[in-house]
Amino acid sequence: MWLQYLTDRHGGEEQFTGIIEDGDSWNNESVLFALETMQDLGENGGYIDTYNGIDAAQNEDAQLLADGQAAMLLQGSWVYATINMDFPEFADSGNFGFTTFPELEDGEGDPSNLVGNPANYWSVSADAPEVDQQDAMDYISEHLYNDEAVDTMLDLKLPSAAERHQRPDRRHRGRGLPHLRRRAGRQRQPLPAVLGPGRHARA
Repeated sequence: MWLQYLTDRHGGEEQFTGIIEDGDSWNNESVLFALETMQDLGENGGYIDTYNGIDAAQNEDAQLLADGQAAMLLQGSWVYATINMDFPEFADSGNFGFTTFPELEDGEGDPSNLVGNPANYWSVSADAPEVDQQDAMDYISEHLYNDEAVDTMLDLKLPSAAERHQRPDRRHRGRGLPHLRRRAGRQRQPLPAVLGPGRHARA
């Protein structure tokens, strides 16, 4: 996501058109700028020294934010639940909120653009053999979203997206995700999801 955000902020969303269509635009100026910027950040203390050893699956990245060792965490909306559940004191401190990725002073991109999935979801590749597609759909409908699973979610009485929009958590009013999405000029999925399997950068 660092690569995608920096590319967008530097040259605008059109930088991804060629990448998505034919993959030949990986060598454009904005992509190179993004890669060099990430390298500079790594060499000059922009990232924590133990970056490669941090396990997000164990919420170690969120803990760095909660402990004041990180000023910013580039993460998905699910980190909201992680912070509230695992680090409630930080969640209640008034120092936890969401904002857009930093703007580049001389960048051509729209600073309101977002990168990432609007919500968690399951997808099945249209390029997979029909029998594999059917197996995947059966697994999703019969195991992940069967009647029991859906009833369990309903029993939890979680507010719908519309209800959350109308009455956001008061602790984070005005600093949550809905207003970022409303203001976004463009919300683009992560490139791996758009490109699909097997379509990697070519030097």
